[in-house]
Amino acid sequence: MSKSRPHINPEVLIWAREQLNAEPELIARRVGTSLAMYTAWENGESLPSHKQLQKLSIQLQVPATAFYLKNTPIGDNSRLEMRRLPGYTSEEDSFQFSKQVNECIKRRKIISELIERMEIEFPTFNFKSSINNSPSDVANEFREFLNINISEQLRYRGKFEALKNWRQTLEKHGILVFQLERVDLNEARGFALYKDFLPIVTINSNDSVGGRIFTLFHEVGHLLLGESIVHNHLDYDSSNEIEIWCNKFSAHFLVPTNDLIATCKTIGTINSSAKVDRLIKRYWVSGSALLRRLKEQNLISNEDFRELTEIYDSFRAEKGSGGDYYRNVVARMGTLLPDLAFDSYYSNAISIRDLSSILNMKMSNLKEFEKRFKGSEYAFGN
Repeated sequence: MSKSRPHINPEVLIWAREQLNAEPELIARRVGTSLAMYTAWENGESLPSHKQLQKLSIQLQVPATAFYLKNTPIGDNSRLEMRRLPGYTSEEDSFQFSKQVNECIKRRKIISELIERMEIEFPTFNFKSSINNSPSDVANEFREFLNINISEQLRYRGKFEALKNWRQTLEKHGILVFQLERVDLNEARGFALYKDFLPIVTINSNDSVGGRIFTLFHEVGHLLLGESIVHNHLDYDSSNEIEIWCNKFSAHFLVPTNDLIATCKTIGTINSSAKVDRLIKRYWVSGSALLRRLKEQNLISNEDFRELTEIYDSFRAEKGSGGDYYRNVVARMGTLLPDLAFDSYYSNAISIRDLSSILNMKMSNLKEFEKRFKGSEYAFGN
């Protein structure tokens, strides 16, 4: 006796695949079937097994029940609505990048639901600006808004601590910060998704840490202007007035003028990579951005600027060993979501299965993650 198969709507299957810019060959391979068999599913000539449907659900990021709908669902079009730099369109987005954007949007929705369920008073990010305002003035005002002075910034012990602290500071003020993984740096160095509540900025794990920090505040600049955008690169010499504004905002925010001038008086003429490195380790920003700040303040000669930018503009990716699994979870989703998830579980607002699903983690790993992340074994100690 043959096993029953789920009678899915092939139109929903096609819709889900096209939402992620995936080719049939790719999904067939991910699900573990032939292209001919997968094509038969889309044509309504055959049906997947229940196990194959679950794999389709995971790969296409659609609940299995959605495949039974009579009509295609109304999806979130945020990715498609993001502004692109000239020469790029949403149709060129890779499957991996499209999935990552969906994951970020999903995390935002979960955070919003947890905040509502827990009845938490969470800040609405309401710092707005205009391209007509001086980016340096806005950078100073934004520092005051975040309540971060240069003395506190200089206490960051290393680039990873700097990145972690900047992310947590932004989260406390209502901006969600996520990190893209396994996305080519040439496709997306970061993106900004503007929302009145819980806007999103992202950085790319393939970028250098200094590059990620600069990108972080470049994307924040777009939020200040009320804009959603995807960046495949951050051209420091862009002719686009919005990109110029966001570059200057990020650079002035991370490298305040008064401190830079005072520090350069102590260091002396900036004419070597060793001196540039000293400044990089002071502000924990990319060498490219730092050199532009030096040039803007006339703290470096034209000749030294040209020679040094050839060196630092070539610094892009930092290849790591893969890192620690639990640290990577936090790097990917930030600290706000895990915090809210555990607090919701402690308050019996969600189940352990919910916690596992929210963190996208096996239940067997929750105890160790709680110990690493929360510093306790409150929930899973026994």
